Amino acid sequence: MVKGPTSVLFGFGGPGGVVNILTKKPLAKPETSLSAEYGSFDHRRFTIDSTGPLLTRGESQLRYRVIGTRQKSEGFRDFERYDQTFLNTQLQWSNRRTTARVEFRFQDLDEGETFILQPFDEATGTVQRTERSFNVAGPEAFARYKEISTYFELTHNFTEAISLRAAAVDGDHYFNALRRVGASMTPDFRNVILTGNRHDDKRQLRGWQIDLTGQWGTPIGKLRLVGGANEQDFSSRTRTWANTRLPQRNFPIFDIALRDYSTGLASDYLPQTSGYNDDGNVDRVFYAIGSLETLQERLTIFAGVGRMESKTSQWSFLTAAAPTLGDYRTTKPQIGASYRITPGVHVFANFTQSASPNARFPGSPETGESVEVGIKFNRESYSGGLTFFDSTRESIQVGIFNNLTSTTTFELSGEERARGFEAEFQLNPTSQFQVLGSYSFLDTEVVSDKQRPGRVGTELANAPEHSFRLWSKYQFKEGPLDKLWIGVGYLYTSWLRPGDNPARYLLKAAAWDRIDVSAGYPTTIGGYRVDWRVNLENITDEDYIGVALHRGQPFAAKLTAILRF
Repeated sequence: MVKGPTSVLFGFGGPGGVVNILTKKPLAKPETSLSAEYGSFDHRRFTIDSTGPLLTRGESQLRYRVIGTRQKSEGFRDFERYDQTFLNTQLQWSNRRTTARVEFRFQDLDEGETFILQPFDEATGTVQRTERSFNVAGPEAFARYKEISTYFELTHNFTEAISLRAAAVDGDHYFNALRRVGASMTPDFRNVILTGNRHDDKRQLRGWQIDLTGQWGTPIGKLRLVGGANEQDFSSRTRTWANTRLPQRNFPIFDIALRDYSTGLASDYLPQTSGYNDDGNVDRVFYAIGSLETLQERLTIFAGVGRMESKTSQWSFLTAAAPTLGDYRTTKPQIGASYRITPGVHVFANFTQSASPNARFPGSPETGESVEVGIKFNRESYSGGLTFFDSTRESIQVGIFNNLTSTTTFELSGEERARGFEAEFQLNPTSQFQVLGSYSFLDTEVVSDKQRPGRVGTELANAPEHSFRLWSKYQFKEGPLDKLWIGVGYLYTSWLRPGDNPARYLLKAAAWDRIDVSAGYPTTIGGYRVDWRVNLENITDEDYIGVALHRGQPFAAKLTAILRF
């Protein structure tokens, strides 16, 4: 996770940061690992990861990698379950200059989805605490997600200075669900208002990217240039039906014996105008990025510019309205610099602007702007940094879910601002002892909102003012505990507004803290290495509510064995 407006390094992105997901690649050395995990709430997980060469001819080699996972778990809430099958297969051919890789990904996830929005009173922001297993979903509810996708990547080095990268993706994503949803409470604070909800959705993604990189030595320093383009074609089909005639719409909070978990009659599920659409979105980006290392590699200056062209369409089956069409173009700059004060100590500053289209409001794209300054240090026994930031976003498309009608409508929020600082460090007092920690302070505010003026001046959702994380790990050497390691973690999060729905901006979740413990020990069985790990989460069994009104997991334990050969 690259935090802050460093999207200058990645083409065209958002000011809050980017998440860089790296797939495990095929390796030249044969390796296989098998892992088995068992834990609280009947958690079971089995994984295989195998890689190595299939064929070698001179400088060319064909490698493979297969990763498979099977997981089944219950949950600490009633009727909760998680059943996942995952498979990733890859083939990679490479020689001295060229690498080509193809990847196939399959995922089938079946959940007993709980829709764990805690019951609350919108007018006062009061969140009602019930027993931890509180769940309106019932045994018939499910949410099933499937993914079938193929990815291709090619890299070629023309010379030591110039290289080409090209990639393409083709993926289908399916979502089907039948569930009971509810959040707000009746005026007597004793029941949750429920509706039935059914989905049959599909999303398709077709995309490609190509860029050319060059780096040269110049009289004033090392110059690196990247130019490229990418295109993503999204199309989605959303089909939503709602049932407002459930056998028990006012679901009792305190009287378990009176609860009726029926999902109702299929004939009572009626198509919803706001959730019966076909959407299309084609985004094309052209970008150029340059960096210069100068002053004996002490100063690095980088700049980028991105040109986005986006076409959107949105069409509802259930209305006579013409399709919503949009054609959006924009160009945004991004600049930054880093200066090495002494070996291992750098100061830096970045400025970036971002933009992204809103499918349902094509004439009002989301825009953002961010400034970031800080210092980073990296020494032999310690490292860390301190970063100050100030970011704003405008015209953010948000969905407003109405639990009375089980429909979602969309609107644009106004301007939102987040500023603050983050400090992080890593200490290695000895070769056996390690301490990592971070603290962040957030000052967030809704600056404007024409549709919901009451939000102005309130904090942003899921953004606690204070958060602190600490992790320490100690590994024993020699003696009867040789190679045993023990880790202890502490998390603190101050109160926050737990939800993205702007209609519920008054809600508040109390501050909480949590302590986790883990330990590991390597052994040898039959000549093979087996790593044992124990994870204990929330050892004090703290009862808390976190982001999106989700109840934090109570005390849970997991035991994992990993066999490597």
